[in-house]
Amino acid sequence: MPIVGMALIQISNQSTKNLGKKSTIRFTQSICPDCNMILDAEVFERDNKVFMSKVCPTHGECEELYFGSYELYKK
Repeated sequence: MPIVGMALIQISNQSTKNLGKKSTIRFTQSICPDCNMILDAEVFERDNKVFMSKVCPTHGECEELYFGSYELYKK
């Protein structure tokens, strides 16, 4: 089944502090998109969208769009 509406945003050598206020929703586990290592991850809301952020010791930080609308995510 195809995944629709997902996007991967790689952030490297940038501070996420200047991208807008972030509000943590929950913590979970996810996998590195490069090596499939299981990682701790943070799910958070920023700019009315839901993102997931994780840090792989080998490949660095990865932030991805998890849900396109925070309002719909809450339902």
